[in-house]
Amino acid sequence: MNMKGKFQFRLHVAGHAPNPVQAPANLHALCRKRVAGCHQIEVVALLPDPRGRRKAACS
Repeated sequence: MNMKGKFQFRLHVAGHAPNPVQAPANLHALCRKRVAGCHQIEVVALLPDPRGRRKAACS
């Protein structure tokens, strides 16, 4: 398939439950199937990792 330009996706996820963890993989699979080579995906974490926050507070 010859496409002009690129599809750009910004996926916002929150937390580490199964759905937010699976969402990027689902989007990557869909893009590989439908717009292979013509896409860019940015995953934005809306909530900071609480484990990382604790580590930063302790150091």
